[in-house]
Amino acid sequence: MKKRSANIRAKLLPVGAFCLILLIWWGLSASGMIPGYMLPSPADVVGAFIHDFPNLMHHAFVSVTEALLGLLIGMALAATVYPPAMMYSVLLAMLWILFPVDRFYHPKKQ
Repeated sequence: MKKRSANIRAKLLPVGAFCLILLIWWGLSASGMIPGYMLPSPADVVGAFIHDFPNLMHHAFVSVTEALLGLLIGMALAATVYPPAMMYSVLLAMLWILFPVDRFYHPKKQ
C-alpha cells in the first residue's frame, strides 16, 4: 500500500505544480498587472493555438526540416575533414542523442 501512495504522490506533485503555474498565469493576466500583449491569458493562447493550428504546423515542419538538414550537412562536412575513427565516435554520439537507448539498459519491471 505504501508503494501505491508513493506512486500517487509522485504523480500529484508535477500536476499540482502545473496547476499552480496555470493559476498564477491566469491571475496575472486577469488582474491586468501585465498587459495582454505581453502575457495573454491561457484561454487566449489556447484559442490562438486552435485557430492558427495549420499555420503553426507548417512553420513547425519547416523548422524541423531546416534543423535536420543542418545536422546532415554538418555531419557531411565533418566527414570530409575528420579521420574515419573520429567520425565513428561522432556518429555514435549522434545516434545516442537521436535514439536514446536507456530503456534497453533499464527495462521496466513487470
